[in-house]
Amino acid sequence: MVVRPPEGHRLILYAAVFLLLTAVLNLTAEREHVTALEAFLADRLAPIQRGLATIGAWTVKNWQALLEWRELKETNEKLRTQVELLQTENIRLREYRRENAWLREALGFRQELGYTMLPAQVIARDPGNWLSSIIIDLGEEDGLTTGMGVVGPGGVVGSTRSVAKKTARVMLMIDPSSAIGGVSQRTGDLVLVEGLSESAGLARVKPLVRDADLKQGDIIVTSGLSVIFPKGLPIGRLVTVTPGDYGTFAEAFLEPTTDLARLEYVFVIVPPEEDGDDG
Repeated sequence: MVVRPPEGHRLILYAAVFLLLTAVLNLTAEREHVTALEAFLADRLAPIQRGLATIGAWTVKNWQALLEWRELKETNEKLRTQVELLQTENIRLREYRRENAWLREALGFRQELGYTMLPAQVIARDPGNWLSSIIIDLGEEDGLTTGMGVVGPGGVVGSTRSVAKKTARVMLMIDPSSAIGGVSQRTGDLVLVEGLSESAGLARVKPLVRDADLKQGDIIVTSGLSVIFPKGLPIGRLVTVTPGDYGTFAEAFLEPTTDLARLEYVFVIVPPEEDGDDG
């Protein structure tokens, strides 16, 4: 019985024989003449040597490509991280610019109206009634009391109702409990702007004079007859005017000039008699 070595051992044996023959050929490479056996072996081993040389070149090339791919991947990861950081910083810068715009607007309000304007951030809303009230991040510690007017970028927002040490609830102008004295910018007719239980973002306008001349598109501004709001602040624009009998008005509705559903910052008006700068 013939005993054959295991497959792995045979491969090792073949490799050893190949290396031995290659070494013999290398030793004879410098001689001018070779034997017939050496020539025979050289011819037989040449294809194998070419194959091994090709495999070696391919291995070196792909190993280098693998190293370059890993370096490229690491570079891409670093660049991706930098892009994410820049995007985050860009968002922060946009927020800072928006805050600065609000502060400039607050300064403009104060210079124009002669009132102190306290900028505040909207930090919460009533989830059950989004257009009823908001919570701001100012309170008693900042000098707030109940009944102070609150305005936004487009005009009137509402007034403070319940005030805690660090926060305050602001009742929006379209809340059913809200009532603000106004005047038609076109005719000067006095009106009362009241909130609605089912407002859909609108408020009711009631003329305070019998022969009031109200038309769709009229701008209603604050009358200045109370200390809550100075005169001339925009309240809203009339969107519906329904005349009644004998020259009276059955009903009229306005849309606030401030987008009450998207408030982020507001300004609380400090009345002159409560403004420390006025003495």
